[in-house]
Amino acid sequence: IMHVRDRQGQGKSRANRENQTNPRSSLANQRNSADVNKKYSRYMFRSLVISFVSLFMLPVAALSQDEPAAASKAVDFFNSAPLDVAGNLSQISRLDMVDYFVSGSTVKSENQLGTKVALKSLGDEMVVWQDDDSVSTAIVVLPSASPRADTLLMVIRTIGGPMPDSEVSFYDSGWNEIRDLRGFPRPALKDWVKPAGRRMLAEIGETLPFMLATAGYDAETRTLTLTNRMDSYYVAGDKPDCLALIRPELRYVWNGRSFVAYKEK
Repeated sequence: IMHVRDRQGQGKSRANRENQTNPRSSLANQRNSADVNKKYSRYMFRSLVISFVSLFMLPVAALSQDEPAAASKAVDFFNSAPLDVAGNLSQISRLDMVDYFVSGSTVKSENQLGTKVALKSLGDEMVVWQDDDSVSTAIVVLPSASPRADTLLMVIRTIGGPMPDSEVSFYDSGWNEIRDLRGFPRPALKDWVKPAGRRMLAEIGETLPFMLATAGYDAETRTLTLTNRMDSYYVAGDKPDCLALIRPELRYVWNGRSFVAYKEK
């Protein structure tokens, strides 16, 4: 045992003597140790930064994926529509209407004017509701051909009764009205007149003061149909002959950018 201890002591004393006699070796060891510590510190710092960024980006990525899908549904725009568009329906009433419709209930909600209102249809691209005053409103999400384009909303409000008529308006996703939409057809009298009555266009214009028409949209075919309602404006026996020269309807197909007139085959 003493022999082993002496050897260990000799080894330690030899190492000490070498360190004392060779200061360059000691400084090199210290520098190598410092370099290792620096590299390890940088590695740990980068790992922490990467971990933090990953944790931060996960919920952001999830939100960016979820929001467009939710915003593309008509029911979301129905819930966020201003009062004048939503027919004076409060947020609670709208949520109730959706719940009633989904559950198959026939219970009606009430707007702020005391009128009973109920949903008639509910789809991803269109929601329709009607009140007891025979006023029907539809919010339509028009799909865009470009994924970067803002969502375009079309609102169709139709007044029933003896002389039905529709009003069509357009909005962006923030419910700012677009008054002059280039892609929206605003048919003139000449568009309604059949080819056989083109030569009588001036005479027809003097006889018909305006055009009554209701609008309907088919989300499946993306077709907007304007139906002639001028018959309801005249009483029986007082209808002008030129009504026979007016088309019964006009159809337009949405192509992702604008409405294109449907061409009869």
